[in-house]
Amino acid sequence: PDHGGRGATQRPAALAELPADVDVVAGLAEARVGAAAGPQEANHHGAFSKISPVSISEGIAQTFIPARIETLESTPPVILDGSHNAQSITALTHFLEEKKKKYLTLVFGVLADKNYREMIPLLLPYTGEVILTEPLSHRALPAEKMLKFFKSKRVLIKKDPGEAYRAAKQFKREILITGSFYLVGAIRKQIFAGG
Repeated sequence: PDHGGRGATQRPAALAELPADVDVVAGLAEARVGAAAGPQEANHHGAFSKISPVSISEGIAQTFIPARIETLESTPPVILDGSHNAQSITALTHFLEEKKKKYLTLVFGVLADKNYREMIPLLLPYTGEVILTEPLSHRALPAEKMLKFFKSKRVLIKKDPGEAYRAAKQFKREILITGSFYLVGAIRKQIFAGG
């Protein structure tokens, strides 16, 4: 699969041995070694200083995070994104705009404590059909509560995420799955298991 994601929750392999107090941000690395650093910390700082800024930037550029604008070359193609607030949905829509993605089949489900009222309007310009579902969490928002925000779209409700994905495949258009890492994680697992 093409892992077109951005962001980081895991360090690139080249940085895995660095201590946890090393920040890597926007291609820059900075080691914070306290005034009372012992010999082990000094050893890490010495090793860290031997990594070039170019290597750090390349490592960051190659970092892959599952379910962060992750594209799967399946039939139909799938975009997985764990966006769960308006800010992350906005970042997702920048990607959709850049790649000229329109008429996607949207599989959407959120947790009840998320601001879905702000998230949904951001996604509407990129969607055709919509399948509302519920993430695998006791905090899931009932799918029916989102219906009124999709008045201009053809909407199906499939409470089970697996059923929602199977329903989305029937439209034979590129699928966007978003709204919750719980939702995206469950469907991603299903896709990689062959379902």
